[in-house]
Amino acid sequence: MGMLVTRLFSEPRCSVCLNVSDRAQGDGSICSACLVEIETARCRENDPAGGGIYTYHGAVRTLMHRYKFEGALELADFIAAAYSSALKKRYFRHYSPEDTVILSIPSGKTAKRRNGRGHMERVLGRLRREGYTTQSHVLARRPGTPQKGLSREARLQNMRDRLYLKREVAGLGVLLIDDVRTTGATIEAAREILISAGAARVDWLCFAID
Repeated sequence: MGMLVTRLFSEPRCSVCLNVSDRAQGDGSICSACLVEIETARCRENDPAGGGIYTYHGAVRTLMHRYKFEGALELADFIAAAYSSALKKRYFRHYSPEDTVILSIPSGKTAKRRNGRGHMERVLGRLRREGYTTQSHVLARRPGTPQKGLSREARLQNMRDRLYLKREVAGLGVLLIDDVRTTGATIEAAREILISAGAARVDWLCFAID
């Protein structure tokens, strides 16, 4: 019995479905079945000014929930790899990497306490190590009313009140990354702030579109 328990806990398990993993993906965190389901959720090619990599359902939804709320921080590698692929195939077909700085939408304090740092800041760090030009802590978020349950108009005003700029962006080409786009209010509020501060252009790319 003891050997069986040891085996169950020692075998590599998929970080998405939690079943025994049969395929290495980066550090072996995602099994073949989940990879197939994730791939079928891929968004159609979007305009480089804004879009998503996946649609937010099934394994994609589970993946993001495990990463954000259940401590599966190893999934940052998969998320960053998905961003890198999308950037090369879609975004940087239109813009030069040398003329673009990648920023993340800031996490709230609750998420930072839960994960040790912002979940998208962790992804941003992975992209930085791959050679992309990134900047951390350009945008910040004041404490305030959670977005969940608010209408789109209320979400937009809420984020206009809560987001603020900590660094200069005048003249920069900016690409914003975020985890999930629901109504688009957070992205829109962030774009307004960056454009008002003189950014040359502000585009966005989300991991998933709800």
